[in-house]
Amino acid sequence: MKTSNKKYEITDIAHETYPFLHRIRALRDIGENVKAGDLGGFVEGEHNLETELSDSAWIFDDAIACGSAYVSKGSVMSGHSRAEDNAYLRGASMTGKALASGNAQIIHDPHTMGTPILSGNCKVYGTIQGDVRVTG
Repeated sequence: MKTSNKKYEITDIAHETYPFLHRIRALRDIGENVKAGDLGGFVEGEHNLETELSDSAWIFDDAIACGSAYVSKGSVMSGHSRAEDNAYLRGASMTGKALASGNAQIIHDPHTMGTPILSGNCKVYGTIQGDVRVTG
C-alpha cells in the first residue's frame, strides 16, 4: 500500500472479515503510548486518520475507521470500537465495542471544560462513564 505521510503507513495486512481495510503501522513515536514500528488498528485509507505529525490521534488494537469517518485531535480508538459512515471524532476516546456511525460526532469541547459531546445521529451501546453530554 502507498503512504504519503510521515506519521503512519497503511500496511498490506488486510482485515480478516473486511479485506478492504488494512492495519496501520507507526512510522515514528506518536504521543506517549505509540512507538515507531507499532501496529495499530484498521483504516480504509489515509482520509480516516489525521496525518499531521503534531496530532496524537491513533487507532489501536482491532479498532476500525472506515467510510468517510475521520479521527483527529488526539482521539484514541481501541478494542473493537468502530467509526464508520460520516462519524467524526475530535479529542475523543472510544473503547470496547463502541460504535460511532451515520453522522455521529464525538467531540472534546473546551467550552464545557473538556466534556465530550456526542451529537448528530449518535448511537450509544454499553455504558457511558464520566461527564458526557448527549445532544441531538
